[in-house]
Amino acid sequence: MAKPMLAFMPFMLWVTILIIICEYAGKPNMNQVTPPRPSFKLGELLVKEGYLTTDALAKVLEIQKEQKFISQSGKTYKPFGQICVELKLISPEELQRFLRKYNKRILLGELLVNMKVVRPAHVEQAVQIQEKIKGKKLGQILLEMQALNENQLVDALSVQLDVPRIIPSLELIDLSLLEKLELQFLTEKSVLPVHMQDERMTVVMEDPLDEATIRHIEKQFRCRVLPAIAPASALQGTLQEYLLRKQPVAAPPPPPEPPPIQAELPENHAPSPLASISLYDAEVPDLYDTETSEKTVSAPAAPVSSPPAAGVDSSAESTLTVGGVSLYASDAQRRQEETVVNFLFKNALKDRASDIHIEPQEKYLRIRYRIDGVLHHKTDLPQELAGPMMTRLKQLCALNPQNVLTHQRNRVKATLMDKQLELGVATYPSLWGETMVLNLQERQGTQQELLLNLERTGFSPLCLHRYQKLLNTPGGLIILTGPARSGKTSTLYASMNYLNEQNRSIITAENPIELTVPGTVQGGWSQERGDSFAEMIRSMSYLDPDILMVSELDAPETLAATVELALSGAKVLTSYAAFDATGALLRLASQGLEAYLIASSHVAVLSQRLVRRLCPHCKQSEVPTRETLDLLGLVTVEPDALPLWKPVGCAECSQHGYKGQVAIHELMVINEAIREAVLERKPAATIRGIARTEAKLVSMAEDGYFKATQGLTSLAEVKRVAFVNEYDSQTPWEAEEILAIARGEESEFL
Repeated sequence: MAKPMLAFMPFMLWVTILIIICEYAGKPNMNQVTPPRPSFKLGELLVKEGYLTTDALAKVLEIQKEQKFISQSGKTYKPFGQICVELKLISPEELQRFLRKYNKRILLGELLVNMKVVRPAHVEQAVQIQEKIKGKKLGQILLEMQALNENQLVDALSVQLDVPRIIPSLELIDLSLLEKLELQFLTEKSVLPVHMQDERMTVVMEDPLDEATIRHIEKQFRCRVLPAIAPASALQGTLQEYLLRKQPVAAPPPPPEPPPIQAELPENHAPSPLASISLYDAEVPDLYDTETSEKTVSAPAAPVSSPPAAGVDSSAESTLTVGGVSLYASDAQRRQEETVVNFLFKNALKDRASDIHIEPQEKYLRIRYRIDGVLHHKTDLPQELAGPMMTRLKQLCALNPQNVLTHQRNRVKATLMDKQLELGVATYPSLWGETMVLNLQERQGTQQELLLNLERTGFSPLCLHRYQKLLNTPGGLIILTGPARSGKTSTLYASMNYLNEQNRSIITAENPIELTVPGTVQGGWSQERGDSFAEMIRSMSYLDPDILMVSELDAPETLAATVELALSGAKVLTSYAAFDATGALLRLASQGLEAYLIASSHVAVLSQRLVRRLCPHCKQSEVPTRETLDLLGLVTVEPDALPLWKPVGCAECSQHGYKGQVAIHELMVINEAIREAVLERKPAATIRGIARTEAKLVSMAEDGYFKATQGLTSLAEVKRVAFVNEYDSQTPWEAEEILAIARGEESEFL
């Protein structure tokens, strides 16, 4: 029994030792940095997900290998994803979805190329430098090469590491957290604590993978750190602002007392009887008033306050006021959600944003601004701030804070930075919380006055001449078409202002009133009125009008009421959501416009879009590709026929390359041939052909091309928004013809 027992004991000891080792190995070592997840190449991931076969992968790699030799000769090198798209192995949409799904695993260089931030040749050069200088990061090398800027690198790292990007502003952070960390540590590590709740702290860092810094903060606050990213220069700038704020400002020395005036008085001088009477009795407190006398006599000197940080404007003028409620508060009374709201609105005005999008995501709160019609990412915020911030915004905008399950809408008046604003607010329950969109519109100002000028809306000389001719014609129906945010409402108000004369009666039915036009009678509809929008429109006929404006044909009942007004002989202006003039005409004819087409010949449809205006400070000339011109239906336009420009980006346009917007148009005047084709239910292609040949229709793409030749916009913008009808390429014009027609130099088009 002894030998078996001895043999059994070492085995048991060995098992015990193994268990202890495994348990120890399973515990995290706080002194050991967790290695990052391995990065995979895009091709391997595409094969893994079934998008590519191994044969297709080999083919793409062979092409890419050839491209590397081509790139050395100075020609363009194409990234892996672009080659896959060109070979139709994967669609552009699938590639974008795939990149978003695997953004954390794709190599930084390949991600930057696919985001079109840097050229492949720059990445190759940076990798060669990295091989020579061990330990240097690829992003830092690209910065030193000036292949990209700091903001572009941070955007790419935010995508790759799947961490939020937060602007390091003193208005967005909880200042009490800064006081619990050493300033030297904050400056050396370039970190800023933003918000802490439920033992979770969001910290903005230059390097979100700095485990040592994360462990130090977690030990200090006994919490879990959620890293975010920001440019190092922005972090250091904010820390310097905070340091300036912490330094007390010494009181200025009192001015030196002037020397006594030595006046020579005559020997027989006597004091004046008025000498004992004070000329400032109103400023002298009543010494017999026991409530003020003590304070007046022994009032202490006013304390010297520290100046606010450069990033924190504490003046009441730069604080948002909504419905008479101001968010102004001293530092001791400040609430983080209110300073964040004020920051978002103030920067929206500075950035010329028309909308603020507050969108909860799985891990953070995303803030985006719509600038010149395009959404731009502004900043991310800690997810824990979503609840308090949404509640405060709902209170300010007179919404129900407890209602989070149904959508809500409202419009309120606000004041900020000496500007009178009207805010349109809408909420929508979504997967990760409530989404809110805030529309900012200046009530009265220089910009609104410009919008009322028809000549400043972006019409080409030909289109302006034809449109003004329609407006000056008695009676008729003019319909403005386009999707949301295409400028229809601005053109409607500019048209009203053009017709606004002392001997005319102009009445409107609007839902809601978005801009006031002095000299007109504007009516705003709301559900509280008790009648329908259609009934409000019909009631205008009893007011002896000359010109009527209906804000939008949003329902068949609205269209029927508007047609009744037009049949009475008054001129009617209205808008309708549609992609192009031909489609709008056919849809409206099937819904009730047919009766008016039979009785009247004065009908016109104006379709328009808004394109971004090129920044005049940084735009550069370009020669478009043949493919771009063909996609716009400009099949006979040579790429180098006329000079064109492209965006670049500079400080004047916040690196966007664009600043402002301009409209492109397509005006269809209904003649007898078009009316007969519509009433006979002819197909859209037939109607479009008649409009091109007999009504001299200038397409939206041709109007956009003309404005691109004038340096107002780029062909990329025209391609982004213009509705292109494939039948327009059957009646093409050359570049010089388009230029002469749009300038109004061809008499047959006038």
